[in-house]
Amino acid sequence: YLQYSSNSFLKKITLGKYRPAFGQGIIFAPSLGVSKTASATSTPIKNYSPLKPYKSSFEMWESEGAAANLEIGNVEFIPFFSKTKLDANVNDDEKITSFPESGLHETDYFKDKVTETFFGSSLRFKSKTNELGILISKHNFNHEFEDSKLKNDYLAFSSFFKLKLGSYPAFGELATADEKYAGVLGIKFGESKFRQVLMLRYYEKYFPTWHGNPFSAQSTFDNEMGMYYGITLVPFPKAKMNIYFDIWKYPQTRYFEKMPTVGNEKFIQLEMNRNSHNFRFTLKHKNKEKYISLDKSMIRDFERNTFRIDWWQDRGGFRMKSRLEFTSEFLREDRIFEHGILAYQQIKYKTGNLEVVAQVSVYHTEVLIYMYENSIDGIMQNSIFSGDGIYSYLLFKYNVFKHFEMQFKISDELIEENKMRLYFQMITRF
Repeated sequence: YLQYSSNSFLKKITLGKYRPAFGQGIIFAPSLGVSKTASATSTPIKNYSPLKPYKSSFEMWESEGAAANLEIGNVEFIPFFSKTKLDANVNDDEKITSFPESGLHETDYFKDKVTETFFGSSLRFKSKTNELGILISKHNFNHEFEDSKLKNDYLAFSSFFKLKLGSYPAFGELATADEKYAGVLGIKFGESKFRQVLMLRYYEKYFPTWHGNPFSAQSTFDNEMGMYYGITLVPFPKAKMNIYFDIWKYPQTRYFEKMPTVGNEKFIQLEMNRNSHNFRFTLKHKNKEKYISLDKSMIRDFERNTFRIDWWQDRGGFRMKSRLEFTSEFLREDRIFEHGILAYQQIKYKTGNLEVVAQVSVYHTEVLIYMYENSIDGIMQNSIFSGDGIYSYLLFKYNVFKHFEMQFKISDELIEENKMRLYFQMITRF
């Protein structure tokens, strides 16, 4: 990409690969954003920069063309255009059956099978405390979809806002695309020691989800309605508690579940600081109706529980971090209970131009355990563990000089063979 920025009315213009993002992310948003984290009253609310270069490791759904950001007083105007080739699975009738879920160019068989073109603009009115915006865009794929309910040519429109209503800030986005409807509405209340957020969402089935990523319980957010309630509490100095409850329903059938299904998730985390020591206790319970095939295929109540203890301390340029995690899954009707345990030790050293992270993880598990790991820029990794194993990695970053950084990472499974991964990259910044 090539980008120009200034302090004049033409704030930014980008040529090449970029990503647009508006409102609460129903029409356009970064592909790799998350909906729920331990920041129970802040993460659910989307606060996107509307226009950024595309530098994600997720190779699908980037925009490729031109976009500009113009501002006059409190008015922001963003026109954009994109035409790019996408990896896709196309049948004998030249109709799109699917897109690679990994988002990576893993094989030439799918590569550049479909061309996507879209253009549009956003108009936003901003003040110190409020904003109101509208978005309109026209989308086209040069092949029809095998599923006739998905249109390859459609118009999208949304309106979004953030309003400071006294002590109750409100936010939301209402959208329509391909004659389907979607919306997110929320309100915050409370101040620093006791904050709350309440959010409602509705996404009609077959709503186009190609570039959107709003708050949701699933990765493809259509066919979902739900309510989220989050709390951040500071009960005493050097302690913070985050709690959230999320309840959702899939009103219509899904790929496997041939009937409406429901789910819920509860989360509580307590973080405390004592001198140079930090402790974090996390408990999460998820219960949902899910299609599972055992002796016979049926929709079952699936429960997953996670209990985690983290401890870390900072000494000079060093950070020592330890984790112990217990995860269980339960199928109540079938009386099946499986569990797993994970423990790791991490040492991180950072000083001046150098950063080094070393970690060793040990696990024994019958279920899948997910662990985020530090990595080189542009790669967001989550290790997935099952069975028995010992996993380690070493990450090295060094600023050779002002605008030039060298990054290296090696990881390996000590028990299994052919699991080593090696990354090396050099980054220049101007």
